[in-house]
Amino acid sequence: MTIVGTLEIRQVTFFDDEGTPSRVEALVTSRTTATNVTTGESTEDNADFIVRLDFATGIFENDGKFVNIKDEDSTRFRDIGRFVSNPETGEILFEAGPKDAGLGDSTPLLCEALA
Repeated sequence: MTIVGTLEIRQVTFFDDEGTPSRVEALVTSRTTATNVTTGESTEDNADFIVRLDFATGIFENDGKFVNIKDEDSTRFRDIGRFVSNPETGEILFEAGPKDAGLGDSTPLLCEALA
């Protein structure tokens, strides 16, 4: 499989009154096409999401569309919604929306869509 595309990240850092970074936000836009090199069949995976990290609390948030794959039968595989966690403890604090890839590696879903 080959994957070709673009990734755009726009990052904003927020500061407290003393000029110390307090949190960071990144808007991520990904446009990729995966192609089965044997069959030539291809599918798109377009993602748009926001990542936030609060330095004071250590809380990590993801909001948006992380995986969005459509196979030849127009079946969609998606990781969409909101995911809030504490990276230090590994605790998931909040999760909403369908998570077909479980916020993990979407390669198996791409392979399934191109089979």
